[in-house]
Amino acid sequence: MASCKVTARVLRDAHVSLELNQAVLKAGWKYDDYRRHEPWRTHMISFTSVLYHPGDGKVYCGLTSFSGKIFYRFDPETKKFEDLHFERIGDIYDAKIHRSLELDDDGTIVGATAYLIDFADHPDAPGGKVFRYDPKTDELKVIGVPVPHDGIQTIALDRRRQIVYGNCYPLGHKFQFDLRTKETKPFKWINAHKVRCDDEGSFWGLTDPDEDGAPWPYITDEQAKIMQTLWNIRSKLPKLYRYNPEEGFVVFPQGFPPFSGKPQSIANMVDGDDGYVYFGTNFGALYRADKRTGELEYLGLPNVGGRLEGMAFGKDGLLYLGGGSFYQTRLSVYDRESGKFTDLGPIYDPEKGESCIIVHDLTVTDDGVVYVGETDNAERSGYLWECEVKL
Repeated sequence: MASCKVTARVLRDAHVSLELNQAVLKAGWKYDDYRRHEPWRTHMISFTSVLYHPGDGKVYCGLTSFSGKIFYRFDPETKKFEDLHFERIGDIYDAKIHRSLELDDDGTIVGATAYLIDFADHPDAPGGKVFRYDPKTDELKVIGVPVPHDGIQTIALDRRRQIVYGNCYPLGHKFQFDLRTKETKPFKWINAHKVRCDDEGSFWGLTDPDEDGAPWPYITDEQAKIMQTLWNIRSKLPKLYRYNPEEGFVVFPQGFPPFSGKPQSIANMVDGDDGYVYFGTNFGALYRADKRTGELEYLGLPNVGGRLEGMAFGKDGLLYLGGGSFYQTRLSVYDRESGKFTDLGPIYDPEKGESCIIVHDLTVTDDGVVYVGETDNAERSGYLWECEVKL
């Protein structure tokens, strides 16, 4: 019988009461306030990016932290965290590494920094950095700032062409950035929570339905108008697309179907090395698309808690999935050969008596141990969740 032993690996451990949270909200705290006060400055962290490196067997962690200490390495053998001292290249605005750690073919890690500021309060912020880290030499260097004054929410790495794609906050820019020439070009239609390229270097995403949308399936124009008028439900859906510099945009005729009257967005995706890319949606559904035709296939709903953010293939060929929110988070696996899901249970540490509030990222070691990054816990520090799976 499948099982999973879950252990919360703790880097920081602070708790904030309901009363204190309410007081902070009432006071209208902003970025500078959180930077000035404990435990928010150093202890109220989130694990917003996690990446297993097969070269050294370590798990690299991108954090959210008002202190600027946002880059760590976790050793699965010793169970210890190592500070990689991002302050060597960071500034006071580099508050997180948000879905932005990518392993390059040479073994280095490409990442980017995100912001938590209100631009009106900090128009002098220089912009999120694209950086490269070499685990062998401990060299950490800035490659460039693709968009001045805007933080980078997520990146995808085209390893073949050495191009990074990304979108930004708080100003919302979308870009492609050449790692060799340091040239930035504007881009469109980047709207996924985690963006990725497939193994050939093509970038995948969804169109803006107002620019290039598909009608809902199985309804008439009259039904669509009534739905929009009476219930304010948009009658057009984003289309799936593939992009690379040689082909340009290849827009497919369909996208994800609506879920409970709302369009689905991409929470995460991963190339299956089988001719398909696999997508998790914001509503928790799993799909795959044929990389040639873009034809979508619905595979299932592994977690009714929504937000299928955690996706990674193990060396066993299984797709490990972590999803859910508000303490209803679970781990599961999908077997492509049988088409079956196996539920591995809640992401809950019985010894600590704690659950993961929201899954934000997931990675799998060569030994089959799953590590889940937790985000947005207002009551305590976020943890790195170690899940030892037995199938």
